[in-house]
Amino acid sequence: MGRNLTRAELHLMGLGITEPKEIDVRAIAYDAGAAVRVRKLTRCEARIVGVGDKAIISISEDSGFQRRRFSVAHELGHWALHRGRQFECRSTDIDNAANDPLNPERQADDYAADLLMPWYLFMPLLGHAKHVDLASLEHMQRSFDVSLPATAIRIAEANVEPVIVACYDQTGRRWFSRSKDVPDRWFPVEQLDPDTYAADVVAGKRERTHMSPIGADAWFDAEGISECEVKEQSIRLSDGKALVILRIVDEAMQEDYGRNSWRSKQRR
Repeated sequence: MGRNLTRAELHLMGLGITEPKEIDVRAIAYDAGAAVRVRKLTRCEARIVGVGDKAIISISEDSGFQRRRFSVAHELGHWALHRGRQFECRSTDIDNAANDPLNPERQADDYAADLLMPWYLFMPLLGHAKHVDLASLEHMQRSFDVSLPATAIRIAEANVEPVIVACYDQTGRRWFSRSKDVPDRWFPVEQLDPDTYAADVVAGKRERTHMSPIGADAWFDAEGISECEVKEQSIRLSDGKALVILRIVDEAMQEDYGRNSWRSKQRR
């Protein structure tokens, strides 16, 4: 069954956008009645102020290019969904909101993801990938010009293969996202096991790893899991965090999946 088009996707289709390279957030903002200004901001990373059908989106000059794109898209989410309210969004609000679907910051994040990585363009391009790994992740990231973490979360949401993506630093797990078919009982560990490849990445010993098998007990606290394996691949981000891809390939861990939405058995 196909997905229903989201509000952001309908806006893109109304503009005739048919390729990722055509997603120009400044032009889209202009079409929505919002001018974008890059300036020094001290209390927030981005903000939107609007009157009537016109608005000004201010973006911090200290942010990188991809971060600015997401921030503009996030503020456009507020403009589309929460018009009449003023928002000053901190870095912890943008692309980092709570899972509460009623949280306006989460709603703006979802709108931004739909605007920058619309499913009607994302899924056909992702369909060319044999597996979810760093190669496919980086290809999608370059195609849509967004951050690796944002791309990883989108790929997990795409649910083409049973995967968990997660981010770690020296304090432990910062966030994770799982494909919807991954059983809810699988939570990656809060603190990295020294035996994981990601531990070497966080420690600065390696910049990236190959997709390699590893005992599932290094990643999950569960009874009777010591005989299972997962596949792990990790990369060091510019801020020193490790972005991790975990592919669930062991049938003993797949027992809760169901049979209608993934194809990994046929791929192996």
